[in-house]
Amino acid sequence: FLLSKPPMEEQLQLGIDENEALRLLWREALVGLRGELGQETVESWLNDLDPVSLQDGVFALAAPNATIRNWVNQKYLPAIASSVTSL
Repeated sequence: FLLSKPPMEEQLQLGIDENEALRLLWREALVGLRGELGQETVESWLNDLDPVSLQDGVFALAAPNATIRNWVNQKYLPAIASSVTSL
């Protein structure tokens, strides 16, 4: 699911190792998404998403604004879910 970016205080609560692991997971998912959705789509809509957490099987991403969050939720959420779960 996608969220608006959390305040900096919430972002800082993640440990460095956990945060790096989330970024690595997201980078790997983006590789698969480039093949499925195309480079332009990934660069336009998905590159600016930030991984926030992975808890209880839910991989949360933060979008820089509501427009991107809503568009990605409507158009690309199934592809993102498939890419992340295939890793």
